[in-house]
Amino acid sequence: MSTVKDKLEEMKHNLQKKGKRPIFFIGSGLSKRYLNSPSWKELLEKIAENASCDYKEIESLCNGEYEKIAQELEYYCFRNVKDEELKINKKGHREILRSYITKIFEDYKYKEKAILEKSIEFNREINNQLMKIGQLNNLNGTSKIQNYATDYDDIAKKVKKYSDALKNLEEIEELRKINPKAIITTNYDTLLEDIIFENRCHRRIGQEGFSNSSSNSENSSNSENEIDLYKIHGCVTKPDSIIITKEDYDNFFQKSRYLYSKIFTLFWEYPVIFIGYSVSDRNIKDILTVMIEIMTEEQRENFLRHIWIVDFEKHEEKECVTDKEIELLNGKKIQVTCFCLTYYLELYKAINDVVLNQQFGDLNFTISENVIELLIEPLYQQQDKLKVVVRELLQNALDACKKKGTHAKINIRVFETNNGRYLEIEDNGIGMDLHEIKEHFLTVGKTSKNNSCEGLVGKYGIGILSVFLIGDYAEVYTEKDRNTLLSLKIYIQNQKKQVAWLENKSNDFQSRRESFTVVRIHLKDDLKITNQENNMEMLGLESYVTKPENSITVNYMNERYEVPKIINKQEWILELPNHVKMYQFGYSNKEEYKLEDGEKETKKIMDKKGLILYNDIISHVEYEKSEYSQLKNIGIPFVILDIKRIDKAEKDVKTNLSRSSLQISGNVMNSIARGVYQLEIKKIIEVIQNSQDAFEKNEIDIYALLKIIRNSSDILKHDVDIMINEDKLFFSKIHEWHHLRLWGKENIAKHFLKGFSKPILYHDGTMDKSCVSDFIEDGSLVCISENYLKDYVFDATSQHNGLRKQALIKILNLLEEINLDKNLWIKELWEHVKKNKELLIEKFHTKASNGILWLSRKYIRKDIEAKGEHFIAFESQWVNQCLDNDFCEILQDSIKEKSLEHIIDIHKG
Repeated sequence: MSTVKDKLEEMKHNLQKKGKRPIFFIGSGLSKRYLNSPSWKELLEKIAENASCDYKEIESLCNGEYEKIAQELEYYCFRNVKDEELKINKKGHREILRSYITKIFEDYKYKEKAILEKSIEFNREINNQLMKIGQLNNLNGTSKIQNYATDYDDIAKKVKKYSDALKNLEEIEELRKINPKAIITTNYDTLLEDIIFENRCHRRIGQEGFSNSSSNSENSSNSENEIDLYKIHGCVTKPDSIIITKEDYDNFFQKSRYLYSKIFTLFWEYPVIFIGYSVSDRNIKDILTVMIEIMTEEQRENFLRHIWIVDFEKHEEKECVTDKEIELLNGKKIQVTCFCLTYYLELYKAINDVVLNQQFGDLNFTISENVIELLIEPLYQQQDKLKVVVRELLQNALDACKKKGTHAKINIRVFETNNGRYLEIEDNGIGMDLHEIKEHFLTVGKTSKNNSCEGLVGKYGIGILSVFLIGDYAEVYTEKDRNTLLSLKIYIQNQKKQVAWLENKSNDFQSRRESFTVVRIHLKDDLKITNQENNMEMLGLESYVTKPENSITVNYMNERYEVPKIINKQEWILELPNHVKMYQFGYSNKEEYKLEDGEKETKKIMDKKGLILYNDIISHVEYEKSEYSQLKNIGIPFVILDIKRIDKAEKDVKTNLSRSSLQISGNVMNSIARGVYQLEIKKIIEVIQNSQDAFEKNEIDIYALLKIIRNSSDILKHDVDIMINEDKLFFSKIHEWHHLRLWGKENIAKHFLKGFSKPILYHDGTMDKSCVSDFIEDGSLVCISENYLKDYVFDATSQHNGLRKQALIKILNLLEEINLDKNLWIKELWEHVKKNKELLIEKFHTKASNGILWLSRKYIRKDIEAKGEHFIAFESQWVNQCLDNDFCEILQDSIKEKSLEHIIDIHKG
């Protein structure tokens, strides 16, 4: 037994063979589906209610024949109207009934916006119901079980109803894309011309519509997408045109010979699809009867192969295809293929595929003629063009595999024939159908990947245009869901970018049994393509890695390469929140010589800084580090970022238009920062633990330990101030913290620290004259050794190699116990120093103690000697490089976990 899918394929085949766009014959079932408007019977019942008469009685009197019922209702409507209204409006008996009908249809509007806006409210309503049920306990008792069942049944019904509404929206979107040859309808409403085929319908109402010329018809247009809409039973926009009563139908038969001949011609020449139409209408039966009567047996068989009926099936599990029997007016019967469907989306897609195919030859790129010069060239002007194209097409190939839900098997080839050199990229992805080629592939700036949940990277819809950077001609072969192989060429002719079907198709792809896409570009003669020592680098793939489940092979002039695969082992990859994975092999102790050859190749790439694998695409990356103090001077390891809903992460992951680099911030950046901190702090803690025993046995002191941990991490070496206090290392989380800073030899600093209660930030080095001037000027200097004064005062000749003016005045005033005028010229000051150099040195020795001049009496230490040394100390209220919150939190947890509080601590304010 044939399935619905099989019959849809058969329908597509027959439509393609016919080679003509179908005629749609649309009945009230379609309006009922999308507007919930009344059927013919329901409409008559509503009219009876308005006319205050008994519908059942009239129905019985007329033997259920709708035309006769309508005829009776026309009388009741007229009788029910007050005389005053008749006089004012001057309406006859026909106008009264048709006014009722027009008013009835005013209540049925398409509510797409309301349905979409309802989603939040609907989700909240269902969630509240579920929570209410979830709060109930104890299912004992038949009545309680029955209540539960009733509640869940109510939720299921609501979900089904809303789901169907959303599916209807999806169906309408697909139906809108179809371009039938014409539409014939018996419906009165304006769903087709105002909603589904808005601005595309050439509306013709009744017999006049068929006989009038296009120039006199409503909504006339010269657009190639224009659809002739024949409203043969009238329209609510012209109430007097509505055909509903027996008298109307009888007159219709007598006066509509031209209309009959037109419908007859359309039915004879084009395929016909009845949607929402029971084919019980005697107008249509009459036409079918005449056609069948005059057809030969062969013509009749051919005709019946090109006519289909779509009926509604309430239960999805009962969807099927049957041969529907239609009894003609002469007593004969015909059998027509009937799709009994709950949902129409696949039907519409099948029709759309064929209709697009029949029109495709007239299509062009939806771009300006100079788009390459205006957009593509400037976009990539700083980049190697061959690498750009490889990256763009590889990205499209990987995205196509994701959309299909399959592991990627991608082949990249650079090869040479008698006709020149070629670049070819082949994927096993989802492929493209006719609709996608038209709507996305050939439309610049429009992509099918927006707001997807597959983690697709392509976003701007310009990938295929990049081929013109390296070639003037390309061929594309694609097949989707084992349908027809589509082959097209894109090329430049007469300086115009063009597209056309490929006349001479390659036989390479005819036997494929799965979806795929191949892009083959004929490379420009002036493009430098040669065998090089590193061909992967020429293609921009020297730093490329792919996921373990994917395969990317490169055949470059018969040299074969495999793109390395990420090693998905725990010791290689650190799992982090927000879909982040971080390369951590560089923090492990595993010797490289123990790696396998493939692992060594992968490690070479992943050891590089500033690279990210973002949803299968390798990019250079810039990290927003401003909020992460400890990352300022550190390279971030290789990052793997897998984000399904890229639209939700656009604030955190920004791609430049050429997609050559990314900018990372926000929550994703926070995960990456914390990952680096975890790895760095783990390494720091291990170093401390390795030195812990020696420190506790006094084999090394706190200064030695400070050097060890500073050298263990670039973060501690450059981006953290580490203080010493009472044989303990201190970090600070806050900037404001009173401490002393010492610069000089370690033995002097150690002596200074003994018995000292304040934390000290120690630097083993010499401070430059600018910093020395700063601390003298702001009054924070505690002491300074003779060597500093010798360098920056006694032997200096000017401000260029000595202290700044205000700092120099303070030192001179201190040594000479005078009060120099701050307004003195700087030249006068240095003349004074030169003239009184020996006196100044002598005064220094008078005031100094063991080579140190003390500026703050509360810190004076007679037992510290710095003769012949550079030593300086000053007070500070500000820690320049304190810990940011994340580093502090992770470090604090690690200290606690490893019981290192007696060695290292954090000042939190």
